[in-house]
Amino acid sequence: MNFQTEVCHAALVMGMPSHVKQSIKQAQLVLESLKQDHEQALSALSTFCNSENSHSSPNLNTSLECEKVFNQEKIPIIQAALKQIEKGLDDSEVFSV
Repeated sequence: MNFQTEVCHAALVMGMPSHVKQSIKQAQLVLESLKQDHEQALSALSTFCNSENSHSSPNLNTSLECEKVFNQEKIPIIQAALKQIEKGLDDSEVFSV
């Protein structure tokens, strides 16, 4: 947040009722929690992708191979969802303190 944005925000906050300020603080806490959850999800996905790549073995049975293919098909969907969440979190920072 730049100085001009901070000044404008401070002016807005000063005229707000206390219950609105409290709601904003609660929303900011939720946003921070969502950011942490997002980072954990990205880390878990990265770990999963790395473990999928490192466990390739020519002796996998059919069941494990099918599960691996199924999981690999889901990775792009999960990555897209995480990117949408990240965009939403970035967009929400515009409205937060």
